[in-house]
Amino acid sequence: MDNPGAGPVAERRTVGATRDGATMTAMTVRTATALISADEFLAQDHPIGSELIDGVVHVNDPGFRHQILCSRVTTHSCCGRARHPGRGRPGRGGNWVLNDRNVYQPDV
Repeated sequence: MDNPGAGPVAERRTVGATRDGATMTAMTVRTATALISADEFLAQDHPIGSELIDGVVHVNDPGFRHQILCSRVTTHSCCGRARHPGRGRPGRGGNWVLNDRNVYQPDV
């Protein structure tokens, strides 16, 4: 039986084996990922770097080089803001709710 409200199927495999003359019944194991809303995502406790993309929680762990580049962009933006006041405020992190199924956390 399929449950259309359960979300996308993450894994489907058949389990079963024969050992020492005993037979185990084969069965299909299904792991489903439930979709959540932006409100549910924000109410829950997720690791740093988590984002909600199309109702599914993703955890992003960028590498060291990526973080160095983000730091350079942030530093350059802060220096530019000092020379040109009133043109925005650079920052890092924060949850940007785009719609009911997408919450992004931009690098800069």
